[in-house]
Amino acid sequence: SDAIEFCGTFHNSKIGEVLDNLDVLVVPSLWYENTPLVVYSAQAAHCPIVASNFPGISEVIRDQVNGLLFEAGNAEALAKQLMRLINESGLAERLSANSQKPKSTALYVDELLSIWEGRK
Repeated sequence: SDAIEFCGTFHNSKIGEVLDNLDVLVVPSLWYENTPLVVYSAQAAHCPIVASNFPGISEVIRDQVNGLLFEAGNAEALAKQLMRLINESGLAERLSANSQKPKSTALYVDELLSIWEGRK
């Protein structure tokens, strides 16, 4: 389709520019992984995300709140979520508006230390 463009790879320093030019980021992971950094980058850029429903990703992307999730490996489920973005007026904008800025490393470390201190 002319509406989809595969752009290949890009240098990490260009990620903000790349995300600014996307309508949606699709993360079709097929296996368990930590939350990919691109998910955090897309959230920071307010780029809607459609991703596989795996732990890690689903810890950051809440289905129908700040992104859409689908069963990993299920092309029909992915297509359904993409069609929703096309057909449901305002959905992409709502998902974008609900994007959450990722925690800074300092805040994350402070939270971990607080939990650790509470267990002593």
